[in-house]
Amino acid sequence: MPSSPVQGGGTRHTIRFPEEMDCSILSSHRTIRPFGLHGGEDGKLGKTGLGRAGGQIETMTGCDQATLASGEAVIVTTPTGGGYGAA
Repeated sequence: MPSSPVQGGGTRHTIRFPEEMDCSILSSHRTIRPFGLHGGEDGKLGKTGLGRAGGQIETMTGCDQATLASGEAVIVTTPTGGGYGAA
């Protein structure tokens, strides 16, 4: 298996709602980084935010809920995987 000491790439998704929406999230790797193996770097934490109508970003916890107004968005950044093997 080839080694890659740096962590894998996460993704970012923005989901905008055209009408008022109740939102709940149940996620992991928001406080503990995914572990690297055999000397690889740990991954990065994931995060979830709310893009509010005024332009501010409100951070959600790993287990949270909120009501979004029409036009507001949920922004999900997935955690990266940990690296494998020393550099």
